[in-house]
Amino acid sequence: MPKFEVVILDIDGTLTPNVSWYAFTKGLGASVHAHRTIYDTLKAGKITYETSKQQLIALWHTTGNANRAYISKLFESWQFYPKVEQTVAEIKKAGYRLCINHRFF
Repeated sequence: MPKFEVVILDIDGTLTPNVSWYAFTKGLGASVHAHRTIYDTLKAGKITYETSKQQLIALWHTTGNANRAYISKLFESWQFYPKVEQTVAEIKKAGYRLCINHRFF
């Protein structure tokens, strides 16, 4: 049986009950409804991915909170399911690399 080198965990529904994109938007103080509208418009093929990305970033910037310090505090405030820290520690102790949000730890 092969030993895998990396364990990849999704945030949404795996580590936290929230939808991270909407939690991020709400945490910045932006409109989740506006965020959903951008997403729905993209999904319907009415705008390109690039346009949706520009609109979403602009939405976040309107809050004045889209900066490293604020975002770091926002992420630190997120609540995770019980035992997430224990699970992550056990994965690392077993010798696996852990990837969350495309970052290796």
